[in-house]
Amino acid sequence: MYYLKCEHCGHLNEIKSEYLVFCAGCSKKIENNYTTWSRKNEGKTLEDFKNLICITDEQAVLLKNEEKKKKIPLGVKILAGYLAALAILLALLMLADDILSGLRKMFHF
Repeated sequence: MYYLKCEHCGHLNEIKSEYLVFCAGCSKKIENNYTTWSRKNEGKTLEDFKNLICITDEQAVLLKNEEKKKKIPLGVKILAGYLAALAILLALLMLADDILSGLRKMFHF
């Protein structure tokens, strides 16, 4: 089997015919489709397109494994969000303390 990767969402679309133009994942037009490619490469067949442009089963498995490795777990994202919010809150408290300290000096209270 051969797949054509969508440039928009990364979905791997199975090549069942030369008429694959829209992504099954996001419904957007796949720019590197066979029809467009064949106009630029006259005399080339669908098999040539599959061998030169498309992704094989083995490559698809490797690609999916790489994507899994790149994904950051949700728990880590949530923890990072909490830490960022805490850092911002602390910075704001320190800034407020500096402002109040300056006001006390200015008005002598």
